[in-house]
Amino acid sequence: MHIIKRSVLSIKRKLGKTFLLLGLVFLLSSLIAGALMIDQAINSTADHLKQRMPIITELSIGIEVTEFELITSELVREIGALPYVRAFDYPIRVSALSQFHYHVPELEPGVTTNHEFGFGFEEINSSFRLQGVSHPEVIHVTYGLFDLAEGRVFNSLEMQPLGEGVPTPVLIPSVVAELNGLSVGSVFNLYDPLLTPPENANIPEGGFVGLTWEEIWYHPYNVMKLIPFEFVVIGILDLNYHAAPHLDSFFLQQVVYNTFFIPNWKAQRLRENSFEHEVRYHEIFASEESYFNEELFWSVGAFWILENAEQLEPFREAAEQILPEFYTIVDFNHIFDPLQDAMAGIGIITNQALIFAIGATLIMLSLLITLYLRDRRHELGIYLALGEKKIKIISQILMEVLAVAVIGISLAIFSGNILATHVSRELLLNEIVDGWSAPFRSEVPSGIEFVGLGRELRADELAELFDVSLNTQTIMIFYAVGLASVIVSTAVPIIYILELKPKEILTQGKIG
Repeated sequence: MHIIKRSVLSIKRKLGKTFLLLGLVFLLSSLIAGALMIDQAINSTADHLKQRMPIITELSIGIEVTEFELITSELVREIGALPYVRAFDYPIRVSALSQFHYHVPELEPGVTTNHEFGFGFEEINSSFRLQGVSHPEVIHVTYGLFDLAEGRVFNSLEMQPLGEGVPTPVLIPSVVAELNGLSVGSVFNLYDPLLTPPENANIPEGGFVGLTWEEIWYHPYNVMKLIPFEFVVIGILDLNYHAAPHLDSFFLQQVVYNTFFIPNWKAQRLRENSFEHEVRYHEIFASEESYFNEELFWSVGAFWILENAEQLEPFREAAEQILPEFYTIVDFNHIFDPLQDAMAGIGIITNQALIFAIGATLIMLSLLITLYLRDRRHELGIYLALGEKKIKIISQILMEVLAVAVIGISLAIFSGNILATHVSRELLLNEIVDGWSAPFRSEVPSGIEFVGLGRELRADELAELFDVSLNTQTIMIFYAVGLASVIVSTAVPIIYILELKPKEILTQGKIG
């Protein structure tokens, strides 16, 4: 009789033991499947997070350095041409006064701060930060750090100076738009102060030396003229932070929430006006308490977004060969450390669970199959006495066990997926969220965060990325691990039994 037919008859003849084997395989395979799927979900979540939160780098210089070469836009573009760079920009950042109200971030319970301050001008309520961009698509929007709620980003023509009388396009935050009744198409002025003493001012040569800040503040020559700059809203940006858990987080959010995006050329013009103001100020009020670094005033910031995390070190080495002395490249990658620590801890737990499940499978199936073969010792002895080859007997037993195991493993895929989903949602996800949120509750925000290129990942976003759904790779790994465990569990007792002689098998009261 062919071994396949013998296997089918044996399965049908011993349905009780067959269902017992099926149940055990199903239970143990469900544990293996759950552990594997959670492990795969952790790895895929880490990959998705790094895609969602791009690898961003910026310049850094030693705080003790007093003389250094300034970074130019040409040098930034040269580094941006390196093959590791996906995108880059060199924003010119200035501030401007406004009649609008700025947005005050929400604070967590128990956190307080005094955010009110004055500007000394009637009807001037606030100061907004203007961040220049050199690329029309705006990197913050391209990489999903800001959502374009309404309108559009810049076009290539708007990256060049516009004609006189033409309002400058601007992107504004949605919270500021809602607070001040602004929408796409709204035209408004922002103001930059310019020190303008009276025409008959009698200013001594070398200016007024030795005045205190209070004396300068109330000096009759300390008169400011507001220079208006006209803007038109072309787009409204949306960014949603959690409530600020501490003051550093509050000030970070206050800056980012009240940042307007404008073309770099316009930011440069406002900076030229600010430079003229600073020069006048220090010519008239040459206070020893004041400090003005002209070279530093004209420096540009810079950031580069890399293709992936693996290119960070090669990029750093290549960029630092181009950069002047004292400059280094720093990255925002440290925010992943608490997350990776939490996920590594979870990975240890799932690996231990996986090892335990595989070990339990090997031991329990080996014992069950040994008992199963004990009841069939006479059958196996007869096969051997009739000259049946051991390899055929082994193949028959393996076929019987594997036929049942494939059914149990196939059912376990779905039960394991349900198990993994519930465990990860209830336990693992909370662990990861806690690990991810840690740096925002204990660390001072970095420069990259203050330009809006880094933010907290909300729990709902992480839940969306944490995918425990079935995929081809996970299924293939699961079948390979499950079937290998069953084969090993079956092969060991079969080999042990078949080492005996036919006569010994037929005459022994028990196996072994």
